[in-house]
Amino acid sequence: MIPCYDEDFIVVDNTLQSLLYMDLDSLSCNIIILINHNEVADVQVVNKSKAVYDKLKAKYDSLDLPALRFNTYYQVFLTKEYGVGVARKWLMDTAFIHFYENNQNGIIINLDADTTVANNYLIEIADFFKTNKTKEACSIAYEHPLDSSAIINYELHLRYFINMQRLLNLPFAYQTVGSAMAVRSEAYAKEGGMVKRQAGEDFYFLHKYSKKQTLGEVNTTKVFPSSRTSHRVPFGTGKAIAEYNKRDEEELKTYAPSAFVLLKEFTDNVPLLTEGINISEDYISKHNNVFADFLKSINAVNEINKLIKNSKPDTVVKHFYVWFNAFTFMKALHFINNDELYSDVVISEGIDFLFETLGLNNQWDLKENLIELRKYDIASDWKVS
Repeated sequence: MIPCYDEDFIVVDNTLQSLLYMDLDSLSCNIIILINHNEVADVQVVNKSKAVYDKLKAKYDSLDLPALRFNTYYQVFLTKEYGVGVARKWLMDTAFIHFYENNQNGIIINLDADTTVANNYLIEIADFFKTNKTKEACSIAYEHPLDSSAIINYELHLRYFINMQRLLNLPFAYQTVGSAMAVRSEAYAKEGGMVKRQAGEDFYFLHKYSKKQTLGEVNTTKVFPSSRTSHRVPFGTGKAIAEYNKRDEEELKTYAPSAFVLLKEFTDNVPLLTEGINISEDYISKHNNVFADFLKSINAVNEINKLIKNSKPDTVVKHFYVWFNAFTFMKALHFINNDELYSDVVISEGIDFLFETLGLNNQWDLKENLIELRKYDIASDWKVS
């Protein structure tokens, strides 16, 4: 599924060429490209979109290949609902209908129009779902081209953020990159499909499955997203790169290690909930004041006692993380981030802490440390202990 908005043909063509030469083995794949814009798009966007649509139809839709089919569509969306989430939903709904009508529980894979893939891309994704019967969705390994300080900083931030969550043993500690995710078609429908958001749709979508602990990761193949700036979405990689380039700072800011240490004091106590004993206000007051204030703001005592009452001892932790999920965790970070002791730090400070904690070899260079962290991530298969 490839949404394509205001994109040059050469960029989309490069993406499709990487798909064209994938190893397929005995697999078959339908590649759907959606050229799209909203109803008030300016004339330049409309003209470019029509030209790209015509070129893609002529070059790819007419290909007669036994196991690989290309289908290019053009869609104009209403302004009030427009965004990449809407385009992804249109594509993924189309894929679901295809599988449903053919009585299949197929795999719906998301890609972006400026993202190429490794040769074993399709084989490894298919193998993941074949091997992991209980998994409904997956996050796929990614690597940006390291062609600027901005993208090195940004990818380090992404990897730092997830690895710091994993130090807290959080079950939702997965990368959520829109061009690097896949889902079983029946699971897609069961969870209500793709969310309609202008950005962040990947985060909201994949965490539908992390809450159920049916999300996994594929580290045996890679996608290669673009590192360019972008005006297409209000946040995400392209927006982050554009904002970074406007600043004078040499390094991107990220969440302070001290914020994660504070949160770890809380998550380390979660297994004690299996004892089935109701918690009191003391449970909150023993935490640092700023985090205690956050817990009060989300009515933590009542909510935790409620889930203890309604859960069996062997499910209480899982139910806890349905309540204290990825969204709540982000709210907690932002809440305590307002305190000077836990305010943002430059990325190198966060990476120094992470490398020391993980026992990784610190190269004292952002690019080299990113390469080192990539190796570590690829070798890791995240399972909550």
